Amino acid sequence: MNCNRFELVNQDIIKQISYPFEISDPYSHPYCFKRRGVRAGNQWVRKIKTLTTHRVNSDSHRSHRGVNFNNLKSVIINNNKDQNNHGGKLKLCHLNTRSICNKVDEINDYIQENDFDIFIATETWLKSKDTFTVSNILPNNYTATLANRSGMLGGGIAVFSKDSIKTKRLPTVLYQSFEYLPRSIKLENFDIYLLVIYCSKNCTINTFLDEFEDLLHSVINGHDNFLVVGDFNIHFEKSNDQKVNQFKDILKSFGLEQHVNDTTHKSGHILDLIITRDNSNLLKSTKVIDDLISDHSSIILELCLSKPIPLRKQLSYRKTKHLDLSLFKDQILQSNLLQQIKNTQNLHNQINIFNETLTCILDDLAPKVARNIIIRPNKKWFNDEIREAKQERRTAEKQWRRSKLEVHRQMYKCVRNKTNDLIRNSKRNYYKSCLLENKSNPREIYKITNRLLTSVSDENLPNRLSNDELS
Repeated sequence: MNCNRFELVNQDIIKQISYPFEISDPYSHPYCFKRRGVRAGNQWVRKIKTLTTHRVNSDSHRSHRGVNFNNLKSVIINNNKDQNNHGGKLKLCHLNTRSICNKVDEINDYIQENDFDIFIATETWLKSKDTFTVSNILPNNYTATLANRSGMLGGGIAVFSKDSIKTKRLPTVLYQSFEYLPRSIKLENFDIYLLVIYCSKNCTINTFLDEFEDLLHSVINGHDNFLVVGDFNIHFEKSNDQKVNQFKDILKSFGLEQHVNDTTHKSGHILDLIITRDNSNLLKSTKVIDDLISDHSSIILELCLSKPIPLRKQLSYRKTKHLDLSLFKDQILQSNLLQQIKNTQNLHNQINIFNETLTCILDDLAPKVARNIIIRPNKKWFNDEIREAKQERRTAEKQWRRSKLEVHRQMYKCVRNKTNDLIRNSKRNYYKSCLLENKSNPREIYKITNRLLTSVSDENLPNRLSNDELS
């Protein structure tokens, strides 16, 4: 045994120890040695005396630490979380779709996957007759506002916003060089003036600058929270361009600031702009993301406002699964239901007596339970194959954005196209099966076609029927 690595316990101390067990060689027992590490070589050893005693029952020496309730503070738990935190900040997205008609399912899925509160599309190429296209793009609980170009191909603006956001369309004036759509948004005691602009690349730049300045003169006053979003078709990154500098001077003269610094088009130019007042704290962040939907990149904004409260509806139900059927039958027999029905000759009165009696018994055995639920998008066509494809798509997208390699970009594009095809085919097969199942029921066929062609919204009727309350 190497004594340089161990220290023997003093023999006099060991003799004073009474072990609860018999040890033939005290010096060979592990209690009798103290292993020491060497910090500065094998020559330096410190002598430390070690005492070993009986191992007593630990329960007698266990520290029963109590709780000092004077140090605790009662916390009020707020179960209504939606009033304080609605899941983050308000998200707004702008995208030049370059024809939204051939990207219906893709854009619908894009809006729902990213949970955009407001989605703005320019160059939609929509016409007034494209109601089927709009209703299929529009997710459940969203409202569409369109400004379609009339008499010419191309152009067009669309704003899709959640029903929980109060928006109002404002009057417009016709300009030759650009299209625009003004919207008033009211949220959390904030009045936001949203101005969406699309300027065609074929317009004259001088005409656009004059008309854009006239528009700012007419709308900017009286709106503190001023937000301009759109495709201006101006190469904003060219600091030596005279027309670009004139445009920047116009913004500066009105106290406005442009926030997009990354390229928004595949050609490497900054064409899509986000403009606010230079002293505004409306924007929290601005991101330019290429989602391969169009030749333009998406611009995703986070506003310094909380998400709107999700729409809810109240459901009433009875827990009939736990209903005691034997007791239910006994109470029906004990009631005077049959006697009252016999005494009444009017069929309408008999039905009312029957309903009232059974309702009273059910209220006692299985009372109604009210529950508020969030209105979710209806996706009956969604299946496990689409779920797995979406997971694969997210994995491929993360790999591409992390490596920024062209090979990973092509892999993500391939997986994305596969997912879009699955969604498109699943929707087609679902609605086809619905029509075939109800081919002899004209009412159901009308409901299905009406759901496909128009935006379905629940009517919010008052829940009280008193004339005084209604007035």
